[in-house]
Amino acid sequence: MIIRKTARPWALAAGAVAIATALIGCSSTPSSTPGSTGAEMPAEMTTIKVGIQPPSSLAFLHLGVEQGFFEKRNLELEFTDIATSDIGVTSLLSNTIQFATTNPGVQALAASQGIPVSWVSVALTGPEERVDDNVGLYVKPDSSYQSYADLEGARVQVPCINCISDLWVRAAVENDGGDPDAVDFVVLSSADALPALENGDVDAVLALSQFVQAANAAGYRSLGDPMLDLALAQPVLAFAASDAWANQNLPTVRAFADAVTESAEFADANIDEWRAILPTYYPQQVPDAATAATINAHWSGCFNRKATETLLSYMNKYGWVHDVTVDDLFYDGIDIAFC
Repeated sequence: MIIRKTARPWALAAGAVAIATALIGCSSTPSSTPGSTGAEMPAEMTTIKVGIQPPSSLAFLHLGVEQGFFEKRNLELEFTDIATSDIGVTSLLSNTIQFATTNPGVQALAASQGIPVSWVSVALTGPEERVDDNVGLYVKPDSSYQSYADLEGARVQVPCINCISDLWVRAAVENDGGDPDAVDFVVLSSADALPALENGDVDAVLALSQFVQAANAAGYRSLGDPMLDLALAQPVLAFAASDAWANQNLPTVRAFADAVTESAEFADANIDEWRAILPTYYPQQVPDAATAATINAHWSGCFNRKATETLLSYMNKYGWVHDVTVDDLFYDGIDIAFC
């Protein structure tokens, strides 16, 4: 199904707003204060439900489980698939799950609307230096489009509207001298993007992760990497929790954040071990070891403040959010690592 952009203001799912309205008036204060010397993990083994989105890069969490980083902190993870960040927010507020991955766009919107869901730990970040196989904005080899600015009036595929991916494209077009409002964004999954380009349903596609290799192999031409053109080391996904639940379960939140950090740093230093488990946990995306060997990802145990500020500056500029700062994105009951 193709979904084109609309003129309506960006908003989180109505369910998230309704639940948040009910919760804001009754949320509790943290059971201990940031930096306190209280317990940093649950007193006994605790099962927590974690919602994760489709990217295979999130398999680093499974790797962390296999390495025992969660068990040693008395945490047992139960994974739930969530399709989008706003579904994750709704699930957190209803306490269906305790942690969920959200992208910077949805997290900033939640902060802008006063929805009590906050980041507690980084999950996936962009590369700290330029690489060739990260993200690409692809067109057909004989296309007349030669630069980002040429995309005015073009049909450009993105996986979502008013989220982090189309922010990259908007900023790239604007910074190249074009009008980002003149781009005709078309929502299609990454798996459907290249067939749509081949069939002429779109003029350009935003290829992510392993789809970059597929685009190169098919002979499509890249206009550039709009993600890295905007900011290096930017947060792509991070783990969020509802403030109300976090306030009542602070040792669990701290233990989870520490385990995620250790998992991220381990995966970044041992990427072949991450690749080895991809066919097990993501068989449809990564069916075999040969496919896994072509995939790269990057993780960090800390948030890059400058990159996050850059993302927010464009979100504020485009009117997606209003006066949201970096600190507004994070839960204040724990110490967040910045770099």
